[in-house]
Amino acid sequence: MIDEEGMLYVSVEYERYLERAQNLGQLIKLDPYADGDDRYLWGMYSLTDPPAKGGMWATPA
Repeated sequence: MIDEEGMLYVSVEYERYLERAQNLGQLIKLDPYADGDDRYLWGMYSLTDPPAKGGMWATPA
């Protein structure tokens, strides 16, 4: 999903419990106009821990 400022909202699958998904979150906001790590603005996390399945399989829209 893209907001009126052009920021991206991206959902992330967490079923495999990859470290990158754990660090960033399962709903993240990105600034496509920034460089490198500055693109990541914030992330929110699902409420599940292994071995439960978690994350999002849909768009944030």
